[in-house]
Amino acid sequence: MTSDEILTSARALIMTGGYNGFSYADIAAVVGIRKASIHHHFPSKTDLVRTLVVRYREDAEAGIAGLEQQVRDPRRSSKPMRATGPSASRTPAGLFASAPCWQANCRRCRRRSQPRSRLSSALRRHG
Repeated sequence: MTSDEILTSARALIMTGGYNGFSYADIAAVVGIRKASIHHHFPSKTDLVRTLVVRYREDAEAGIAGLEQQVRDPRRSSKPMRATGPSASRTPAGLFASAPCWQANCRRCRRRSQPRSRLSSALRRHG
């Protein structure tokens, strides 16, 4: 269990500060063990990071394999795929639905930086 705690702590520290942004003393303080105990599991910082990268890669490969099982192949489907869920609102029209006119003094719309209801209407005016 301790090596898992060490790896979890190291991962968090690497994500926030990078490879040079943490030491065994930092990990020991987070996990609540002595530095010598970390050296017992991982003789060097390089060994610790290598193990962390191997586990990260295994997790990523397992996640991709899970996605491949759950998500249908759009090339084999007769129905078009539609965006659903939280990502559906991140379409270009959704992102810019309340964005101001991209030209401050537009001659075509005669407005000064007022919000538009849809990106497509703004593009039609400025196209």
